[in-house]
Amino acid sequence: MKTHSSKLTLAALLPLCAMAFAPLTLAENAKPATTQSANPQTAAAPERLVCNHVRILPREGFPQLVKGALLQGSDTGPTTDFETLATVTEEGRDGQWMEIKFKNTKVYRFLRYYAPKDSWCNVAELEFCHDDTKLRGQPFGTYGTRGGRSGYDKAFDGSPKTFFDAPLPDDQYAGIELVDLPAVTPPEIIPGGSRTHGAHCHIHIGNSLTDNEYGYSQVIAKAAGFADDTYCRVTIPGAPIHGHWNWAIRREKTGLGARYLETAEKFAPVSDLILQCFVSNGDTANPTPLVGFYDMFKERSPGVRLWIYGAWAGQTGLSHTDLGENEVIALHRVYVQAAMNAQKMRPTNPPVAVIPGGYALIHLKRAIEKGAVPGINKDDFFAKMFSDGLHINALGGYFIGLVHYACIYDKSPVGVVVPMPLPDKAKTVISPELNKALEEIAWESVQSWRVESDKWVSLPVPGEIDAADYICSIPPHKERTSTPSVTWAHTEELSYFIMAQDAGKFLLKVNAILNDVSPKGTEVFLNDAPVGTVEYPDVAAKKETLAESKALPLTLKKGLNTLRLFLPKNESYFLDTLRITHPDGSGIKQTLPFCDAHIYSNMDLEPGQTVEKTFHVSDAATPAGQIKVTAIQLDPNQYFDGQIKVPAHYLDLTQCPANTISVEAGNDGTRKLIIKHPGTAGISFVLVTIANNAGLSRSFSFRLNCK
Repeated sequence: MKTHSSKLTLAALLPLCAMAFAPLTLAENAKPATTQSANPQTAAAPERLVCNHVRILPREGFPQLVKGALLQGSDTGPTTDFETLATVTEEGRDGQWMEIKFKNTKVYRFLRYYAPKDSWCNVAELEFCHDDTKLRGQPFGTYGTRGGRSGYDKAFDGSPKTFFDAPLPDDQYAGIELVDLPAVTPPEIIPGGSRTHGAHCHIHIGNSLTDNEYGYSQVIAKAAGFADDTYCRVTIPGAPIHGHWNWAIRREKTGLGARYLETAEKFAPVSDLILQCFVSNGDTANPTPLVGFYDMFKERSPGVRLWIYGAWAGQTGLSHTDLGENEVIALHRVYVQAAMNAQKMRPTNPPVAVIPGGYALIHLKRAIEKGAVPGINKDDFFAKMFSDGLHINALGGYFIGLVHYACIYDKSPVGVVVPMPLPDKAKTVISPELNKALEEIAWESVQSWRVESDKWVSLPVPGEIDAADYICSIPPHKERTSTPSVTWAHTEELSYFIMAQDAGKFLLKVNAILNDVSPKGTEVFLNDAPVGTVEYPDVAAKKETLAESKALPLTLKKGLNTLRLFLPKNESYFLDTLRITHPDGSGIKQTLPFCDAHIYSNMDLEPGQTVEKTFHVSDAATPAGQIKVTAIQLDPNQYFDGQIKVPAHYLDLTQCPANTISVEAGNDGTRKLIIKHPGTAGISFVLVTIANNAGLSRSFSFRLNCK
């Protein structure tokens, strides 16, 4: 065994740190690329491979969507360490190629077009060139498409009629890996039987958020004395676990589908399999891909443990403390649900567990804001930890590596001395004081997660639960939806984690706003056992009628319970709240204020037009006349998050007449929202908040389009 000492160098750690398979691209003949922080073979590449010219053909009919795109290069992979070479500063023109030329003397193995916000990476064709010579490359890009229409390969198929239509509006990209560079020497693989003294072999499968761990968990483990620690990652940019599994089940002998089985065989015995559930899909609802990978690795490594890597929400979600923490809680409900579903299908010991990356980042953010992290100013969490609106940088990756190490090895990282600088492009140096603080926060986060995770991701009972707090693939947030309720018009499952301090009998009532007719009933399952159907009394045949369901008995076990609601098919109504009480109806002291206003995602105003929306508010404890309703313009930075300039057509309502947006109080709980055309065209976003005397509130927002 090699023991670490003060003379241990980072160079000695790098060969094993680079043991990951390269981030893979979703293409038949994709090949491994280096994951080292510097690639000497790239540096020695001929000058003819320098990219200094990019040709862009915009999507037909949408040439404006290319403005603001970044042209970038990286040595390390399709998701990491990109440097911006040029920015597209003008809108395109239909049917015309854009020629973006710029100064650059460096060869990058990976070149990409990073699309502007709200563009869905809509681009018809991309060509990366040296002067006027097109560079040859293997395409890569964000996994998936909007509506399953056209993937990133369409940006390289030579047809001006096709285009890439990404799965999300923001943070999407397409690019190439140069094929004329010297091949990268494959890393040495330490056979499992050669590992000694408790060293782990951990395999990571995910997307760019997995890449953002940068392999630091291995660097930390080796610095802690586990010289034979073995690390490998298999990633596809933007891919969910079920996307990986779709390739894995092909069991190909060559190509992308072969990587998973090859990894399971070459690295056996594997001690830890870490799967990153991507939240914009059904990875949690369907555990088959999770269990499928577990079975693949367990066949060759009987002692392997399955982990779910819980990532974060990004700057947009974390930039405001309350919203950010609520969003991370919602995300971690998803991760816990994934672990529970996998555990049910394959009971394991130790059980499937969550690596709480986002939870730990929240703890770090709190500590920085308190001034408790040496060398980082109170307002510099994002500047120091993130490289863009979603991805963390090397320092953030090092912190997440500490969290991984603490979970995988079940050991405190406090006191581990990692050689400096870090193996990132910036050669980041962490002071001993900062390193100690990061180690302590990482370990405290892991310890508190183990003790408090059930409480942290659950909702208390007796109590009132907002319908938007359910577990799903994309965590909902009242502040970001068009109404204060959750709308469904077809069969859906809503799941809730609820926490009972003691086992006992309770009652469930579901408040809903019914449209025209009473629904046939909502089926309820408690801890996977059916308990009955929610029934509503007959109501008058009119729209937007608030109704409280008849009581449904529940028998809760002590601790964490899962409550699932299956909504009836072909019925349209709004869920508002779920009330869980003692059998005598007691137990709820604080409840959310109620509001029956429903404004969908957009409100259009013609010149001179005024829109009045009458609605009602109420609360169990606060008199209706004391409920405070406010309507304000949302800060545009909450929508455009500083990554691009606020559009010129954005309408600043603070510069408009004072009565552009107002709320009038009527008798009892009646309120009237009044919006007048300000006389200026543009778009804005309006936030309406309803608050009671206890400080509890709900809110909804909508886009205001003044023509």
